[in-house]
Amino acid sequence: STITGLNVDNGAYKRYSVTFVENHDVEYRSVSEQQDPIRKDTLAANAYLLAMPGTPCVFYKHYLAYPKEIKAMIDARKLAGITNESAYRPYRSSNDYYANVVTGEKGDLLVVVGKGANQLDVPSSRYKKLLSGYHYAYYLAREAELPWADKANGSYESENLKVKLVAVSADDNARLVYTLDGSTPTIGSNNVANGAEITLPEGKTILKVA
Repeated sequence: STITGLNVDNGAYKRYSVTFVENHDVEYRSVSEQQDPIRKDTLAANAYLLAMPGTPCVFYKHYLAYPKEIKAMIDARKLAGITNESAYRPYRSSNDYYANVVTGEKGDLLVVVGKGANQLDVPSSRYKKLLSGYHYAYYLAREAELPWADKANGSYESENLKVKLVAVSADDNARLVYTLDGSTPTIGSNNVANGAEITLPEGKTILKVA
């Protein structure tokens, strides 16, 4: 399409796009001022927002309600290297789900949303699941060769907190090395098999995985 003579279909302006699913202008305020809030599938909406190109703006109340889930989505976006200028392509769609592949600077992220998001048959030879929840799922292309921990940064009120470490790798036998003091992992650091769980000690822990 053209607006005042400018072609807006060539992608030149996508770097300026700011995306959001809800803000203070549409949130529920009172019975007399209900506005137009997101009433369901809040996490699925944010999962789509945070996987797609543009500069995503998360509604603060959504973050307060689901801090760990949304932080994990943000971590996945950063891991894949998705930016406001990333490209994407449709992957598959039906009445039950909608899926896109977004090309990040570090790997391709597959985002699936909809009531059938977790029933979609995604080939494990091509993609590794990073996270999933109610009506959403993220997968990263295996050739990315990146580590992933299934717990987002934050405080957890849990003894013996377990964290699953995943190697997004074309090598089925890939292992991960990690440290708990914030130092850079080396070949001599603790190592575990792909998909193994480790238990974090109580207190402040800085987990680094490679």
